Amino acid sequence: NFLILVIILNSIIGAIGGLNQTSIRKLMTFSSINNLSWMLSAMMISENLWMFYFFMYSFLISILCLLFSMINMFFINQLFFFNINYLIKLSLLINFLSLGGLPPFMGFLPKWIIINFMLNSNLYFLTFILIMMSLILLFFYIRILYSSFMFNYLKLKWIKIKIKNNMFITMNFLSFFSILGLITSTFFFM
Repeated sequence: NFLILVIILNSIIGAIGGLNQTSIRKLMTFSSINNLSWMLSAMMISENLWMFYFFMYSFLISILCLLFSMINMFFINQLFFFNINYLIKLSLLINFLSLGGLPPFMGFLPKWIIINFMLNSNLYFLTFILIMMSLILLFFYIRILYSSFMFNYLKLKWIKIKIKNNMFITMNFLSFFSILGLITSTFFFM
């Protein structure tokens, strides 16, 4: 019962705390707190499921951290000041939605497995709380993506973007794996 209370508190703090953040680092921190609740619930079920979720989440968060390091972005309002390449925007879209656990993407697979095991264990209320808090997490991911895609850009002369390293091919390959990961994972069960 204490572990279930910790899982619910982690999920609520991670979702509500990230709502009013402008720093991408703090946003990723609150996202990690929320995903910690998924890891704890996977740990209640089995150790292998926890390891699977941990490796998948580490893969997805490392892609996003590498992408933010490449484009030198630390705050959400930096999206208003410069025009980013559309491949980088698409990579941001794919990886944020995959990290949030939207169904066609790779990040949905471990959450789906955990939801199935929790429903088999009759943990309906805990499953409901985790899914609702993940929807709040998806809300502030979509807020970042909406500002990245839809708003007009201010082209200022004193802001110059220097992409640190040329790893676009690697980023596009990892994003491709993230978008097709759920589809390719179905071949394991055939």
